[in-house]
Amino acid sequence: MQIPKLSQLIALIAYLLFTSVAPAQTSGASSAPKPKSRGFIYVSNQGLQTADVVRASDNVRVASVPAGNIPFGVTVSNDGKTVYVSNWAGSSMSVIDTATDSLRTTVPLGSQPREVTLTPDGAFVYVPDYIDNVVYIVSTATNTVTAKVPVGTQPA
Repeated sequence: MQIPKLSQLIALIAYLLFTSVAPAQTSGASSAPKPKSRGFIYVSNQGLQTADVVRASDNVRVASVPAGNIPFGVTVSNDGKTVYVSNWAGSSMSVIDTATDSLRTTVPLGSQPREVTLTPDGAFVYVPDYIDNVVYIVSTATNTVTAKVPVGTQPA
């Protein structure tokens, strides 16, 4: 029996989690570009300061999207059209269009944003800041900070 490589196991786990949590919507006959997030994994690459797009079927990186300084947390919108990446040392969050794998905008945040969590309805992204001891609430409709909630020490 051949033991899979660690990178293959990580890719498989990420694929299974990703496709069950944020599948792309594919119903309807629209001529608009379809998000390609289903079957792809978005990974923060701190060394290259990018969000890398990995095709899950063969674990091949197919694109790299410039992100901020030390990209950290990653989440995908419910419709699969947008990826949100916190930039830990960049004091920001990158918003990526999955149809074109390009940077849509950058949202300024505090000192060290960490993970990125999407609300169940997809209306907001919550980003804890490790140094400022707050959680930023960002509207996904406008890509702007709508609130800054003080929390305990060093949220992650």
